[in-house]
Amino acid sequence: MGRHRPTTKCRQHIKPEMKQNESFEKYYRSQGIVPEDEWADFISCLKRDLPITFRVTGFRDQNKELLRLIKQKFRKDIFEMKHYMYDENDQTNGTFEPLSWYPNQMAWQLSASKYAVRKTEELRTLQQFLVSETESGNISRQEAVSMLPPLLLDIRSHHTILDLCAAPGSKSAQLVELLHSDAEAILSKSDSESAPKYIEPTGMVIANDVDQRRCYMMVHQVKRLQSPCVVITQEDASCFPRLYLTLSSDEMTGQRDLRQLVFDRVLADVPCSGDGTLRKNPDLWLRWSPNLGIGEHPLQCRILKRGLELLRDPVGDSTNYSRLVYSTCSFNPVENEAVVASILQACRGAVRLIEPELLECVLPDPS
Repeated sequence: MGRHRPTTKCRQHIKPEMKQNESFEKYYRSQGIVPEDEWADFISCLKRDLPITFRVTGFRDQNKELLRLIKQKFRKDIFEMKHYMYDENDQTNGTFEPLSWYPNQMAWQLSASKYAVRKTEELRTLQQFLVSETESGNISRQEAVSMLPPLLLDIRSHHTILDLCAAPGSKSAQLVELLHSDAEAILSKSDSESAPKYIEPTGMVIANDVDQRRCYMMVHQVKRLQSPCVVITQEDASCFPRLYLTLSSDEMTGQRDLRQLVFDRVLADVPCSGDGTLRKNPDLWLRWSPNLGIGEHPLQCRILKRGLELLRDPVGDSTNYSRLVYSTCSFNPVENEAVVASILQACRGAVRLIEPELLECVLPDPS
C-alpha cells in the first residue's frame, strides 16, 4: 500500500542472486517486525514474483456472468492443467481461487507469475480475457494487499470520501465500486414492486493527487467505471484546501449560501519508501537503505494530520463516527507506527485508534 516513485530499473529482470541486501536484513531483524523463526520464510517470500490478482467490478449488471465464466471455464481449465504448471523459480503451482476475505468472491488470485503466464496457452487465454475486460471496466487489476484499505473504510452509499494520494487510481476505483455496491444492497432489500431497478449513490469520491501526469492516468482508470460519483483534483495532500458546496445563490445580490464539504471517510495512502514492494520492484534490493523511510516521515505526518482535519465531526454514537485509514507499502515502523503515534499524541484524544479486529470486515489471516 502507499505510493512511491519507482525507477526505470524496476521493470528490469533482477537475477535471483541479486535479491539480497545485508542492510535490509540487519535493520528489519532489529525491528522485530517478523518472529525470528519465520524470518527465513519471510525473506524467501520477498524473492518470489507476485501472483496475478484482480477484482470483478461490483456494480455492473454483467458481473454475475463474468463470475460464472471465471469459475466454470478458466478455473476448470487451470485446475486440469496445474499438475504440470509447477514453476521451480517462483514456487507457484497455478492455483486459481477467490480471495477468501474479499466480499462475494469478487476478487481472485492466480498463483502464477507473469513469466509462467507467457509459457502456457491456457494462461495466455486468461491474460487476454483480463486485458479485454479491464479495458471495458468490468475487471480491475489490483494487488491483493492494495484492496485492503478501502475495505477497512466500511463504505456506505451516502458517504463523502476523499482519497488524498489517489494515483494511479486502483483504490479510488474500488471506493467508487463500494459506493455503488452499497446502493445496490439497499435496493435489493426493498420489497416494493414499484422500486427502481437501479439507484445512484448519494455519496461521492474525490480522488486527489499532486502529480498532473498521474492525474491523467487516474482519469482513464475511473472513466472505465462510467460513474457520476467521482471527482478528480490535483492538490498537495499535505495542505489540501477547504472545499465548499453552493446551497443557494441570489442572482440579484450575488450572495451565495455556502457550506464546507467535510468527509465521512478519508484514505491517506501516503508516499513512502516502498520497500514492501520488493516482489514487484526488485531493483529495491540494490538500492535500499534505512534513509529511504526516514526521509518520508515528515511528509507522511503532514498528510495524516491534514486528512484528520478534513473529517466530519462525530455525530451520535460510535457507529456514525467518521473514519480515516492510513496506509503505506513499507515495512518501516518509522513510516507506519511512528507516524500514527506522533499524530495521536498531537491530537490529544480527539481521535482514537481502531483495532482491525473490531472492524466489520473479514481480514486475511496474517500467517
